[in-house]
Amino acid sequence: MKKWNILFLMSLLSFSLSAKETQSGQLHIAVNSASNNKGYIEIHLLKNTKQFDDTEPPFKSCRVRVNQLKARCNLSDIPYGEYAIFTFHDENSDKKLNLNFMGVPSEKLAISAVDLGSNENPTFKQSLFLVNQPDSLIFINLQ
Repeated sequence: MKKWNILFLMSLLSFSLSAKETQSGQLHIAVNSASNNKGYIEIHLLKNTKQFDDTEPPFKSCRVRVNQLKARCNLSDIPYGEYAIFTFHDENSDKKLNLNFMGVPSEKLAISAVDLGSNENPTFKQSLFLVNQPDSLIFINLQ
């Protein structure tokens, strides 16, 4: 009986240690609805308001060629927590979101958890989603 208790405690300790190791995961981001197949989709993973306001660099980024009006990015080692995503279709491959003469974006963009058609000035808090699994998948449609 004592042997069983020791084995049970060892397995419980092992489970507890592996749970602590799994405090981060992979984030798979699928971006749809590009204007055409030219250029790239640029994706920025943001973990605070300064990153959201573009006064600090993003936590993680990726840049993927558009293929069939979409792109997919896989980010690893993402600590569990709340994040926002800012993404845009960089049609002319200049690595920036272009604006027209009135200051309105001329390339499609999206922000996680926000419908830009009804909210032109989203906040970081409105844009948050939770990463709390070893593998998470987020779909975003450019607007």
